[in-house]
Amino acid sequence: MSTERRFCLDASTLMRMWIETYPKYVAWFDPLWQALREAGAAGVVMVCREVVSEVRNEPLDRWLKSSPGLVLEPTAAELETVAAILGDQRSRALVDIHRERPQADPYVIAQAERRGGIVVTDEAIRRQPGGAPHIPDVCKMRGVECVSSTRFVVEMAQRCGCSRWDAYRAGNC
Repeated sequence: MSTERRFCLDASTLMRMWIETYPKYVAWFDPLWQALREAGAAGVVMVCREVVSEVRNEPLDRWLKSSPGLVLEPTAAELETVAAILGDQRSRALVDIHRERPQADPYVIAQAERRGGIVVTDEAIRRQPGGAPHIPDVCKMRGVECVSSTRFVVEMAQRCGCSRWDAYRAGNC
């Protein structure tokens, strides 16, 4: 089995990256988005189909659908894991049963758990006892690693040699 780290992107984090943090309309960020597309084709970055359903941005939706290998259908094992997440009293409030729009969070976690991936989300751990769990809470319960979008982008930059990390560590920055 490969030791290469693989990443599963959360919908709200992906939208925040697209619109605010690394906006696609700023040409300076084009290499990042091209690297994500290539990482998807290589199986390093994954987006589950439900994330695409949750995305509320037409250009991002088109970009996701035009990126070969990035968007994946859930496997039977992933669907079983989603059922287990929603069947667990501690994590079932991850989704709001009264909300009509798609809710991809349990699918993202299941994808990471079943495919050996790391969840990428900017959600914080739940701070109030008894409140609805957030993605990092459920990841912790299920033993799935979870990182921020910043940590993800730094790791991707280091992986493709786009980082000045070695120069920084050597004191040359």
